[in-house]
Amino acid sequence: MLHHSYFYTKYSLALLLYFSCDQIKKKLQQKFNHIFLLSFLVLPSILCAQLDTVLFVPTVEIKSFKIRSAAVGASYSAWDSMSINKNKHLSIGDLLQRESNVYVKSYGGNSLATMSVRGSSASQTLVLWNGLPVQSAMLGLLDLSLLPLNFSDLVSLQLGGNSSSWGSGAIGGVLSLENEANFNQKLGLNYHSSFGSFGNLNQQLRLKFGTQHFQSDTRVVYQKAANDIVYRPDPSLPKSRQNHAAFEQAALLQSFYIQANQKNKLGVHFWLQQSNKELPATLTQKRSEAEQEDTFRRLIVTYDFLVQKHKLSAKAGYFQEKQKYEDPQIALIAQNNFNTLLGELSYALRINNNHALEIANTNTFTEAKSKSYKGAQTLFRTAISAAYKYEKKKLTIQSSLREEFVNGKLLAPTAFLGAEFKSNQSLLLKAKITRDFRLPTLNDLYWSPGGNPDLLPEQGWSEEIGLVFSKKIKKHKFSWSQTIYNRNVNNWILWAPSATSFYWSASNIAKVWSWGSESSLAYQYFGKKGQFNYGLSANYTSSTYRVNLDLPKIEKGDQLFYTPKYQINNSIEYTLGQMSVRYQHLFFGKTKGANDELPAYHIGNLQLGYNFIQNQTSGMLFIVINNLYNHSYIVVERRPMAGINYQIGININFKK
Repeated sequence: MLHHSYFYTKYSLALLLYFSCDQIKKKLQQKFNHIFLLSFLVLPSILCAQLDTVLFVPTVEIKSFKIRSAAVGASYSAWDSMSINKNKHLSIGDLLQRESNVYVKSYGGNSLATMSVRGSSASQTLVLWNGLPVQSAMLGLLDLSLLPLNFSDLVSLQLGGNSSSWGSGAIGGVLSLENEANFNQKLGLNYHSSFGSFGNLNQQLRLKFGTQHFQSDTRVVYQKAANDIVYRPDPSLPKSRQNHAAFEQAALLQSFYIQANQKNKLGVHFWLQQSNKELPATLTQKRSEAEQEDTFRRLIVTYDFLVQKHKLSAKAGYFQEKQKYEDPQIALIAQNNFNTLLGELSYALRINNNHALEIANTNTFTEAKSKSYKGAQTLFRTAISAAYKYEKKKLTIQSSLREEFVNGKLLAPTAFLGAEFKSNQSLLLKAKITRDFRLPTLNDLYWSPGGNPDLLPEQGWSEEIGLVFSKKIKKHKFSWSQTIYNRNVNNWILWAPSATSFYWSASNIAKVWSWGSESSLAYQYFGKKGQFNYGLSANYTSSTYRVNLDLPKIEKGDQLFYTPKYQINNSIEYTLGQMSVRYQHLFFGKTKGANDELPAYHIGNLQLGYNFIQNQTSGMLFIVINNLYNHSYIVVERRPMAGINYQIGININFKK
């Protein structure tokens, strides 16, 4: 067993070295000697030392140690492996648009998709992969359309700020993508195949195998689409077909897990992906020849050591991302790329049944290159955070504090305080207050022309209070929740034209006040042969500027661009035996674009499924009809969305 562990440890380190470049290695030696040596060298040695002395014990998860990942008082949603298996034909962006309270700003099929949480900007919601942030250091956001849903075992969404736990960007919320191992499974095979309108083809394969000590998990995705959607640019005009909008993507996620015993667990995750997009013309353009290629490599190594009341965790990551944009019409070729190294050490202590403590040190180094930068730009961040949790019967309290240095400069501390009180078995009261921040992106600082190296971080306070009621009576289950929130953000970074120049530049000129409410209602009936589910969520979001601006023309009280005040999600699902039917109706209120006001719209989606089980094999046949009523609508100015369309597919699972 020692030999095998040494081989896989050596293999993970070799992967890291292979995907590193010489310049990054030099920076690593200068900036991260102690941190990464500990993360990559010391920890595997500890693991190997334990292998031949301790027998295997089934994994026991101690939830009390998960202080940062489960913020007390926050609104929280999660999609487990069962939910993911039903929706493998979707991207992460599609899932959030259909199943959450966030607003997804989409440019069309397989095009750029970003999310806005409670009126925040796309760069104000943090995206984590196995606990490490994966946003672009240059743009500060992540294209959710590029993230296959099948590459996650658990997707969770925390609404509201939590910068004291996760750092910059967690003003609106935190989206977490996690990979997990099942050491009780010897063999698992999953195959997904679907096709649909506009040349849509989606092929996925997942293979898992291993023992109680070692697990391998391989996932492959290939998808393409012509995206030649039919749309009506105006009710008075005939239908048109979109051209030059093809999309193709290939992705691989390889995970290795080594569990010597209950105390030790090592994980290695490598994500390789390439996507090619043709960028179609807008409604005001005659044609387009622009194309974009996105390539990234992501490597994360994790180690957990658990003994009695103590838990030591270490994470190290290397992210490399390249983007190439080409437009032959204007003879433009733009290439941007960045490399990021991350390391984190954390220690959690379960003091007793009521008290738990966690401290963490996080370090990040980024190097970015672009023709629009005056040379390569670097960013070095180090942070120390501490979290405390108190639990006793009906009351739970959590607090956290974070101090961060950016390129040697000390930032103002961020903080979190949340509480939950169970008045009885059915009723939960919750509240939280946070101080959050977002650093300027590298483009904000160094893009030429327009970048501003003197930008300050966006900062603000947010508060929320909520009520959750749930009750089960025989075969019936009811649940209801209501949350009210408030947030003020100062030093909001806005790109705007200058009165003395012909180009746009970045400045801390805006202040934004966001407040609103989130309501949800759910009912379930569990019959002998079937199950009935009904869900309703309704959001009101007011996110307005608190200052008057001349360029661009903004008046105090104006709603932020692409931020609907009203959003409603209604769904009905019925399962009878092996058959299932689900209908969903989405409504989005009118929004304001940079030039025009976009009308409100609603969409109906219908999904039919047939589930089958044969020995160790299970599966599902499905058909999905999107935009059932063939409504014409626009999410982003001058970017048409698809009318009625379908997708047919099959999921097959084999487990042993």
